[in-house]
Amino acid sequence: MFTQYACVVYYLFRSMEQSSSLTLVLQSSNLFAQVDPTIYSQLTQLLTHCLQNSQGLITLEQRIKDTVSSSQERIFLTLTALYLTHTVAPEVQWVAGIVLKNTLKDNIVALRENGKEELENIKRALFIVLQHSIENGDSTIMKSKKLEEEYYMLISALIVKEFNQNDKETALFDEIIRAYQRTYNFHILRIINDVFEEGNDDRMWRFVPQILPATIHYLSTGVRENKLLFNIWILMQTTQWTIGVDQDALNACFNGEIITSILKVTLEQGMVEVRKPHVDQKYAVMQANLTIEALQEKRYSAKILTLLFRDFLNASTQFKNKYSKPNCKLVYTLSLKCLQYFLPYFLQSITFNQARFNNQGENEEEEDFDIEFQSLVVQTLSLMSTLISLYPKIILKELKQISQSLLLTMFIYSLKSPFEQEKNYQDDRNLFLNDFLMDASVDYESNLSIRSTMVDFIEEMLQHSDFNKQTLESVIAMLTSDAYSVNGMQLPQSGQVLASLQTLTSINNVIPETQLFIPEGYLVLKQELAFFLIGSMHDFLSIQEAHVQSCLALLTSQSEHAKNILLKLRASWLLEKLASNEGIAKKGSPLVKATFEAIAELFAQSQDFVENYQYLKTIHKYIKLIDLKGTYPDRYQQLVALFMQKSAEMIPLCNEETVHVPLEGLTFLSKIDNECCARVCGEVMPGIIALYAKYYSDGMIGADIVDLLKLWARIPNNLAFATLFLEPHIFSIINQFYKAVSTPGAQQEAQKLIDSSLLKNMLSIFGAYLTSLTPDTSAANPLLLQSLDRVFVMLLEIMNASKEVFVCLYILYPLTVYTQNLPLIVKQYAEQVLVLLRKILGMPGGLEESALLYAGHWVLALVHQGILQGEAHQQVILLLMARFARANMPSTAKSFMLPLASSILAYGAPTITFLLRHSQDDFRHMLSRWLQYFPSFTDKFSRDLSRRALTSILKVSAGEIGIASVMLQPGQYSKEDVLLQVGILSMLAADLVYKEGKAIGGTGDEDFVDDDDDYGEDIEVDQDGNQLDALDDFDDECTDAADQQDEAYLLAQYAPLLQGGYDQVKALSEAIRAIGHATVSKIVKAVKQSGSDHFSKAEKDAVMGVFQ
Repeated sequence: MFTQYACVVYYLFRSMEQSSSLTLVLQSSNLFAQVDPTIYSQLTQLLTHCLQNSQGLITLEQRIKDTVSSSQERIFLTLTALYLTHTVAPEVQWVAGIVLKNTLKDNIVALRENGKEELENIKRALFIVLQHSIENGDSTIMKSKKLEEEYYMLISALIVKEFNQNDKETALFDEIIRAYQRTYNFHILRIINDVFEEGNDDRMWRFVPQILPATIHYLSTGVRENKLLFNIWILMQTTQWTIGVDQDALNACFNGEIITSILKVTLEQGMVEVRKPHVDQKYAVMQANLTIEALQEKRYSAKILTLLFRDFLNASTQFKNKYSKPNCKLVYTLSLKCLQYFLPYFLQSITFNQARFNNQGENEEEEDFDIEFQSLVVQTLSLMSTLISLYPKIILKELKQISQSLLLTMFIYSLKSPFEQEKNYQDDRNLFLNDFLMDASVDYESNLSIRSTMVDFIEEMLQHSDFNKQTLESVIAMLTSDAYSVNGMQLPQSGQVLASLQTLTSINNVIPETQLFIPEGYLVLKQELAFFLIGSMHDFLSIQEAHVQSCLALLTSQSEHAKNILLKLRASWLLEKLASNEGIAKKGSPLVKATFEAIAELFAQSQDFVENYQYLKTIHKYIKLIDLKGTYPDRYQQLVALFMQKSAEMIPLCNEETVHVPLEGLTFLSKIDNECCARVCGEVMPGIIALYAKYYSDGMIGADIVDLLKLWARIPNNLAFATLFLEPHIFSIINQFYKAVSTPGAQQEAQKLIDSSLLKNMLSIFGAYLTSLTPDTSAANPLLLQSLDRVFVMLLEIMNASKEVFVCLYILYPLTVYTQNLPLIVKQYAEQVLVLLRKILGMPGGLEESALLYAGHWVLALVHQGILQGEAHQQVILLLMARFARANMPSTAKSFMLPLASSILAYGAPTITFLLRHSQDDFRHMLSRWLQYFPSFTDKFSRDLSRRALTSILKVSAGEIGIASVMLQPGQYSKEDVLLQVGILSMLAADLVYKEGKAIGGTGDEDFVDDDDDYGEDIEVDQDGNQLDALDDFDDECTDAADQQDEAYLLAQYAPLLQGGYDQVKALSEAIRAIGHATVSKIVKAVKQSGSDHFSKAEKDAVMGVFQ
């Protein structure tokens, strides 16, 4: 009869395939004595089930986490036994390792408190497996790669979690470090690297002095392992924070001896020596006499040197003078030699390797090799750029003789593979475009490529006077021809260079000035690169009209050379870039006109999706440089219609990553001429509606489509929009939501319309459509008027029944436009409107503040149209004051301010005293919020309305002691009380003291110039009433402008109310005089609790200057 321990041993070792010595070690250690055989068997069955059901794995992990408190089950120890032994199938072992890793790391604290012995046994078992591998010299720890990867992740996660919870719990890691110090072992090195990668904890610097010397020793004694170099880099990263923060910690990790050793191993072994492949190398890409290990060795060395020079050697003058300056030229030169040495292999294995692209995706090793190769180039360029930024004179002046070699080497690395381009163009035009557009990305952080790094590198060089810009221009010029010389320097034949480089075993033997590898022929690729360089750096280069002419000549040429799609695309792209160059982009110039006409003709004739995509982007830029209507008065509408049709034709061919360009093109073109747009809408709208049906819930594409539809909706008499979209889409969705809200049990259907953004989008577009209507246009169409009346009632009832924030928020906008543009409909339901206002504004019980973004705008419209009057008006104003007093959002605070400020301006002192008499507390807090949020009122109408109302309150306070004595808290982050007159005057003085050099203490007859010239700055309209947008650009971010556009339409009609000769300077001066010299003198001398003044000296002088 078996004892429990014997039973466990039977389960664990009956089919174990590991060495007998490890079996004896584990058995004699007695680590698994407390494992329950029943639980062991149950877990085995559950893990087997998880292989077929991934959801079962999640359920099992959750069950384990829920039962952690019951330490009697020893669940983690049982999982460890399953994972480390071979009594079950390898797949079950692997799943056991995953479950153990995912559950153990989250329960370290619980195990330490309730099952410390279990935790110690687990750690001991993991270390025994590692120790056994070391002693026996095993190349693997576990039987398979998957099991071994889980082992690394498990033990490193366990060490890190223990350390994070308690940085004194380091026994397991200390034991691993001691083993690493005794002898080099790859498995230990891998664990240490994983711990530091996983850890990312500043406190881990204290392990660096124990590990780094051993790593350097192993590298110095001939161990060729890339992970050793990686170990140096990650230890440096861990210690990086100590620079300038903790000098003792820094000195403990990196002294002069350590730095000298790091320089030695990275330069002599990492940078100079070339690791050759083994004779049994299997990969096709390795036949070029190169291994992926050699690339990694150089890349890790470059990473170490970048960090070393940029941070560690730059930390002190001593290190800079002793190590950095003497070695910077050597490192820079070696980096260039490294790039030149590997260039032939790069071209052979990547750029001109047709087989690679024919078999793309089929060979994982080749793909890893390509990624590693490109990463090496990027990292080496980053290192060289760092050295230039630190020592520009040393590098660019003393080593200027190799600048041409460097530039040419970089440029050749940046050549596009003809096979890759051809394959992408044939397989997927959108993929081709994405790759093409990615080159031009200015966001180097998210698009780290050889080309983007190269541009960044050259821009760094151009910032220093020691770099000769003509050198750059001469090399670029060479690329546009098939010449093989730079400034008279003859380049040797490519084959000779390759042969000589293949015989070298040391990077140091490369001669930068002579061993230049440039591919013969391939003029198309070199011209494309030259165009890219000119377009990317046109602000730094001497751009001539000849550049534009050469692009136009190429685009209109019929030669086979000019038919290359990549070259044509890049030429058009270059013209787009040069449209923003100061020397070229002269509005209305003959060159600009000729360029526009040439691209317009190409766009009209081309049937190629890729060509048209770039032509549209280029046309967009040049339309802005010409007066389209003035230059082509007889055919500008024909041109706009053609461009819109061509843009719409592209949309079905785009994917989600490329569709934004034709969408933005349509949006821009639609703003040029309303009449033309309304006529073309019927042709292009079906495609846009189909696109909307696909992407309506997409936060990016859906929003662009909605903006375009809103633009079309605002065009007066746009019958195509009314026919194709208003009834079948807008009215349909509103009706569906109304029925869902009104029907018991249909809330789920209503929620779907909310969550999908369908309702929000339709209400937003509907609000835009209402702005195109007037009482006359709607009266001319009785059926439309009847539908609009019905929808208005639906919206009122939905608002009355719902408290959903987004529903109410987006309904308030069309209700406001109804009131402004169709007041006769609203007047019929004035009583229901008042009831609804009381309900949504009431406190408590009203809507959340975030739902009331347009509440004040609606009240303003109701008052302006005479729908809200008398006592009802007073009731609503009081509700708004209470809301304003408690506002926590600048946008809603501004909305509440609009009708309140309007009433103050309309009725003056009676309104102010009425508000104060009703609730002094609300009045006080309202004005406090007003002053706090005043800087956030950025549009001209709201800002000027606010100024005038505050000036009116200030003036009334001069004769009303009750108002003047009100205490405010105008500071957004301060609770300090100040008198009303101090708070308001300090705000207005700060805002108005300097306007075009005028102080407010003038006579009131001076010209006063405000922030903006017009009240219509948000929506620009040309003389024919067409919407224009100066910000609209493919490269601009117009999100803010789009968000503010709806409000701009709401406020546009009130602009005349603030015109008519009002002089803010004069009004403020009168208010100050009304308060009196003595009181104002005290006001400007007021100080804050901190002792600082409320008014600057200039403000004091300007305010007191009123009395002079």
